[in-house]
Amino acid sequence: MSHIGVEAVDVEGVLFRLGPNCYLTAVSHNADLRPSDHNHATGLLWAESEGAARRAVEMEIEADRVVHGLDIPSEMLLPGRPIDFGSILAEFRTGKRGKFMEHADYRIAKDGAFIHRALDGRVLVFYFRGSKPEGSERPYVILRRLDDPLRSQRWKRLAAGTEEATNS
Repeated sequence: MSHIGVEAVDVEGVLFRLGPNCYLTAVSHNADLRPSDHNHATGLLWAESEGAARRAVEMEIEADRVVHGLDIPSEMLLPGRPIDFGSILAEFRTGKRGKFMEHADYRIAKDGAFIHRALDGRVLVFYFRGSKPEGSERPYVILRRLDDPLRSQRWKRLAAGTEEATNS
């Protein structure tokens, strides 16, 4: 990560802070899942707070703090800039953005706690705190995936119809 030109502060696990509300996810293995001597960036996040980023990435729901009134950078939004669950879902459902998945994540290994709901597109993933779909809810974290060969292969299979997307 030393060649990104920005100092990345290790928050925890695979999460690194680049600046206010800006985070990076990086793993210590390469595309072949072999250990690497340096981290490989996998995603760029906008998050309401460090606690929100930790909730989305590390499943640390206890660290999350709600922050209202923040502007979401346009680079982290879909064209047309939909900013709530209902409008983001409507944009995905037009089919213009390709396939997408709606899912919820739970902290199964520890206590089964609800983490978030997600609208998961090929490049952008929008995370919502509410356990039920709420049209006006704004995302608390948005992930922009960087080139990830393993995920890219799965999306190619989804697009080709050789793998079925499941909604939970």
